Amino acid sequence: EAKHRAAGLDRWWTVKCSEANETWSKLDAFLAKGDASHDGVEFVEPALVVKMSSWEPNDPLFSSQSHYSSIELEAAWELTKGDPSVVVQVIDSGLDLAHEDLQNNIWQNPGEICGNGEDDDDNGYVDDCHGYNHADGTGTDLLGDGSHGSHCAGTISADSNNGVGVAGVAGGDGTPGSGASLMISVGFGSTFTGGFAEALVYGADNGAQISSNSWGYTSPDVCEQAVIDAIDYYNDEGGIVVFAAGNDDSEACYYPGCYDGVVGVAALDDNGARAYFSNYGGTVDISAPGHPVLSTVIMGEGSVDSNYDSYSGTSMACPHVAGVLALGLSLQTTASRNELLDCAYSTATNIDALNPGYVGKLGAGRIDAFAFLDCLGTRAPTLTPVPSALPTPEPSPGPTTTLAPTVLCVCDQTLEVGVFTDNWPGETTWKVTLDEDAPINCVDGSAGGPYTETSTLHTHAITVCTGQRYLFEIFDSYGDGICCGENGDGYYYLQLNGVEIKRGGDYGPGDSHDFVVPSTRAPTVVPTATPAPTATLAPTPPTPTCGTLDMGNLRRLADEGQVGTEIRFKLAAGTSAARAATVAAAVDCSSAKRVFRPAGRYEAKHR
Repeated sequence: EAKHRAAGLDRWWTVKCSEANETWSKLDAFLAKGDASHDGVEFVEPALVVKMSSWEPNDPLFSSQSHYSSIELEAAWELTKGDPSVVVQVIDSGLDLAHEDLQNNIWQNPGEICGNGEDDDDNGYVDDCHGYNHADGTGTDLLGDGSHGSHCAGTISADSNNGVGVAGVAGGDGTPGSGASLMISVGFGSTFTGGFAEALVYGADNGAQISSNSWGYTSPDVCEQAVIDAIDYYNDEGGIVVFAAGNDDSEACYYPGCYDGVVGVAALDDNGARAYFSNYGGTVDISAPGHPVLSTVIMGEGSVDSNYDSYSGTSMACPHVAGVLALGLSLQTTASRNELLDCAYSTATNIDALNPGYVGKLGAGRIDAFAFLDCLGTRAPTLTPVPSALPTPEPSPGPTTTLAPTVLCVCDQTLEVGVFTDNWPGETTWKVTLDEDAPINCVDGSAGGPYTETSTLHTHAITVCTGQRYLFEIFDSYGDGICCGENGDGYYYLQLNGVEIKRGGDYGPGDSHDFVVPSTRAPTVVPTATPAPTATLAPTPPTPTCGTLDMGNLRRLADEGQVGTEIRFKLAAGTSAARAATVAAAVDCSSAKRVFRPAGRYEAKHR
């Protein structure tokens, strides 16, 4: 109590008003009163609303990455934003090293001299400065077939808080020495496809703790034993291998994503519902956002600022999990494989209620970045990483047929189906079907109807895949279409990326239209939103240290909900505490209470 008195804290009092607007009006009225009401009052101020400070990167497209909010990533960033000692291998189609947003977090092989044509570190790979192109057999050309790999890598660790483009899950804070490192391993090369087993072993041997794999086989229940052995080796080295579960809308076992030795990831939309294309079932370990996801693509090939684009797929969900695991190792550098996975699974958000048809089939639930890190933070550090004990796979009855890995199917375009119903909406149904010869990992079509409302426009947005053929069919069960005459003025239309490609209505029992999604499309012009200027709060308390009270600004703050419901005042030195009751009556809210309660007789001490 004596220390409080010495600091003048005992002279602070507060009254509580009913609402913020009353705070403003009561304070305004009090200040307008004569000096008699102000006698003995040294300071008076309103309580301002405060909020928890949550770090957000200054990347201009971060506001469009809503998939991050769905896994509580902003809260996780309060604990760590990534560390370059954590190396995440991305086995995919390579990475555009010229990309403006993929500059600071690229892994550097410490034992290799770049571009000298020598295997300086004697690891069997020449010029593997940033990784290796296992498909084409080179360390100097790390950009293979398309943007798929650049997109996945950007989700994991695009340069965050650099004022450019997007943010990565573990992309750092823009300062040197922050952000997880990306090791580039190319399996889908410019000329050849392959080297996946070799790439996994390369990652394990060269220091990658996490391997992100957004690829898989084209048929269920088949695999390459060499790849399985490579995964086992990676795990035995204490690493974690993450795989996309596949885009077949199937419960079948698609390797390697369904293998016990990997973290199989299903795709969700931002609300937590299963993406309609995602595989599911007992082999899925966890789920993450994958529909849609905004990230980096090859420079000049994106539809958002030309260098970025939104893709959908379990391929996009996989790097979210890999990035979150990288945050875990950044926070707890000695965490074991088992500790990381135990925390990831035990803290995942239960999404069964959002997916009633898939209860228990989306793994542990949706990964929660903050809860995962919080779990790790409560555990004692492991001094020696303990590799996971994995079940031994049953031996194959005979040699396993080797299938080529999945041809990448980029599903980044949008078909809109619009149906304006006639007077008998229950007769109308439609479907969009992917060509049966398309790669099996491409996103299939959709279906709609029958409808219940007459003369109503129903629109349906469907993700379709570049270069693939689709068939649209619309049916009328009565056989008279949806236009015209007594049917009403019904119609349907198809728009591909906003451009109409088909319209009809007077079609009798049915109509159809087949089309191929073009390989290129005109860039979508996305207006750059001008951010609203951040309001600088004028200092409100009328004190020598905070300035004078601006009542106009206070009224604005009250209207914006930034003023609390308390008015605090400090009595002048030497003024009796009884004066507080008189001042409270003049303010005309509640009775006065001390702001700082007296210290206890036995004060706490730091241990």
